[in-house]
Amino acid sequence: MSHISDTYRQQWAEVESRISEGIRTYRMAQADLRVVDAAGRRIPGAQVSLRQTRHTFLFGANCFLLGGFDDAALNKLYEERFLQLFNAATVAMYWKELEREPGKPRYTADSERVWRRPPTDPVIEWCRKHDLCINGHTLVWDNPKWQVPTWLPKDRAEVGRLLAKRIHELAARYGRVIQRWDVLNEKLNSYHRGPHNGDQGYPEDFDILAFREAMAALPREATLMINDYLGSWDPAFRDYHKLIADLVGRGARIDAVGLQCHTFATEGMLEICRGGPRLRPADVFGALDNYRDLARPLHVSEITIPQPTEDAAGEEAQAVVARDLYRLWFSHPQVTSITWWNLPDGGAAPGEDKVLSGLIDRQHRPKAAFNALDRLINQEWMTRADGLIADVDGQVRIRAFKGEYEITVRVAGRGSKHRAILAADGVTTVVVP
Repeated sequence: MSHISDTYRQQWAEVESRISEGIRTYRMAQADLRVVDAAGRRIPGAQVSLRQTRHTFLFGANCFLLGGFDDAALNKLYEERFLQLFNAATVAMYWKELEREPGKPRYTADSERVWRRPPTDPVIEWCRKHDLCINGHTLVWDNPKWQVPTWLPKDRAEVGRLLAKRIHELAARYGRVIQRWDVLNEKLNSYHRGPHNGDQGYPEDFDILAFREAMAALPREATLMINDYLGSWDPAFRDYHKLIADLVGRGARIDAVGLQCHTFATEGMLEICRGGPRLRPADVFGALDNYRDLARPLHVSEITIPQPTEDAAGEEAQAVVARDLYRLWFSHPQVTSITWWNLPDGGAAPGEDKVLSGLIDRQHRPKAAFNALDRLINQEWMTRADGLIADVDGQVRIRAFKGEYEITVRVAGRGSKHRAILAADGVTTVVVP
């Protein structure tokens, strides 16, 4: 029996036209390919084929378990599944485990193994080898469970100095190869001097300190992001706007805004499948529209969408919800990336791994949700066209998904291959030798 209710299906039917039109309007572009010879003369009748090789839009996941399994076959499958779907990766840089001892960061491959916290050098090398857009996660966070080192002193001035030192060291090592950084994480749910967490010793201005030091240490072309989850999908929530405005007013450069989307309970997932009250499509659109006045790209930065039950119906429900949400997020003009959080079942953080939230199972076999996203990312949203014929002006006109392309042109029985980037409406000239 399906977990997806008629109410759920009706809610999504009501926004289908906006989703379809948004994808066509914002994720595709009108490509006018002009085929000319070396002298610039147009070539009517040229035969043209297009193969999209890469998306402009970023589809990612964290790669916290890269090389993390005792079984070499599982490690290999993990890499293959990751690369089949994603062109972006979030790399673990949590201070607590990256620098377990003061002054001894775990950068290199021969470092001590820690579950979900692989040494950063080999991970970044792998990402670069496969041309993945890298997100460094996270520079500053005051969470004592996951981020604050146990050895950190309680002197605020000294902690501020150590925070700055950490940022500058990471920037010196990776600043030229990591494109995006989560500079400040989950400030809306701050643990700083929390009643149940004690005093972390962080300086009062650790939020602006994070951006100030990142701006000083990282290259200007790096994308500096803020990341949070509190109220992310409530259309009326404005505290995030206030935090961002406050930081910008104090001099922070915030290039993009991260919105997390986590469901860690099966009952919560069943509620979604029933049609509410959480993650109803009209509310998700409303929340995204609510951030328009920030005039910044939005990153759906961490996604946990689990199976509500451990059977085929639960697996299918996960696939339906994941597909629907990806289509909605992909259709919105401000969203520029979507990051699934934990690729395999059992790969989530302790306490969060009680639900089956992976796209692949524990043996790294694709689940229904993996296949659903594969169809979207690698088929429905990937342009491939054959048998196009240049008109009398030597042009081929086609509406195609934004990204990188391999173009094959045949003239008088001779073929040539070309590469092009389609980023917006316009003319691309292909010169045939």
